[in-house]
This record gives sequence, structure tokens and C-alpha cells, in this order.
Amino acid sequence: MTLLDYANWVPLPAPLAAAAPFSSFTSPDGEVWVAKGGIAGGAWRRARDVLHVFISRTGTAALAGNNSLIPYDTVQADPMGLGITSNGFSCPIAGSYQIHGQYMYTSTAVNQPYSLGIWRNGAAQRLGEIALSNASGNVVCATVDGTMSDLSAGDLMQIYTNYSPAISASGGVAYTHMTARYIGGHS
Repeated sequence: MTLLDYANWVPLPAPLAAAAPFSSFTSPDGEVWVAKGGIAGGAWRRARDVLHVFISRTGTAALAGNNSLIPYDTVQADPMGLGITSNGFSCPIAGSYQIHGQYMYTSTAVNQPYSLGIWRNGAAQRLGEIALSNASGNVVCATVDGTMSDLSAGDLMQIYTNYSPAISASGGVAYTHMTARYIGGHS
């Protein structure tokens, strides 16, 4: 009689060496596993547990208006050490991701509209709601959220202004930021 070990029924590969690049594999049950040398001893971990990033803007940023890339300068969380840049998040593996962007600014006019968009490889994919200021000098918050299915490894996800006058972003982790989280394989 054969006894099965249900606690570890999918044998994981050996941990990666310290200098090994990011790697992934899919187990027979469809679970995606990832590892990177130098991160958690190169151990394999479920992609849904560790593929998430949180980047923010520390200082103010002047934006030219419509279709301006929101620049980020601080990595708040990146458990897999993916090397996030000011340009956004590059998908390390194919699948579905939850993307969120937020941008706060001080209005310079009454009813000044502003909205954000999620862009994939330089093209708009999702547009957020339009935020309006009710008075000049008010702090206004614009957000955009979306579940992006069928992304490919290497797709660059960014947050851009969609409808905006030239204005400055408020700096600070609570004000201007972007998050991305892997939620599973292709839907």
C-alpha cells in the first residue's frame, strides 16, 4: 500500500542558488510557483502569495496634462525583488493582475476635472472616474482600479493621467501610489 503525503503532494524543485534569476513553474494542479536567488533563500513560493508591489511618490511631481505618466520614486513593498522602476510594474509572469492607482492634487480652479487610466505597454486599458474640484485650492483624489486578465510576461503596467490640466501631484505614500497584485493564471 502506498501512502500519499497530502501536505506536500507536489514536489517542489530545489531552492535556487543565490545569484539565480527570477523563475516560475506551474504544478499539475495549476498552481504557479515562483522563486528568485537571494530572496527567501531561493525557496519556491506560491505566486499569489508573493507577487505584489506597492510603489509611491515621495515628493510632488509636475505633470504636463493629458496622458502624463505618473512618476514613482519609492518602492514600499516588493517581496520578490522585481526591481520596480519609476515607469510602473513589469509583469514577471503571464496571468491576471489587480491594478490600483491613486493620485492627489490641489486644484487650481473650480470644477477642475481629473482622472487616471491604467495603461498596458503604452496604450490605455482602463479609465477611472472623473474627479472634480468644488473650489480652487481643494485637495482632490483620483483613483483607478481594474482586474487585468490575460497579461503576458513583460507587459509594462503604468498609471497615466487621462483627463487633466497641467498640475502637480501631491507627494506622500498615502496620496500618490500604485499597487499591482498577481491573482492567478489566465481566465
